[in-house]
Amino acid sequence: MKNDYGAAADYAENSMGIGYGILSKESRSLIYCSALVWQSWRYLDRSYDMSAGFQVFPAEIANSMQTKLVAAYSNK
Repeated sequence: MKNDYGAAADYAENSMGIGYGILSKESRSLIYCSALVWQSWRYLDRSYDMSAGFQVFPAEIANSMQTKLVAAYSNK
């Protein structure tokens, strides 16, 4: 059985071909980057956004207590 990381990655990979657009974080007709991450984990009954809003933003995922930083980039 795949771990959750593999299952989330599979969900995201299976979303290839969906058009880009900023609609609801739950939309499957158009999708944006942070919504794809959110949907991939939501598929596994996890939620990484801190608000119950219509959209999810990268900072909400990054600041979630469930998020683990594995790499960072800075050009400073």
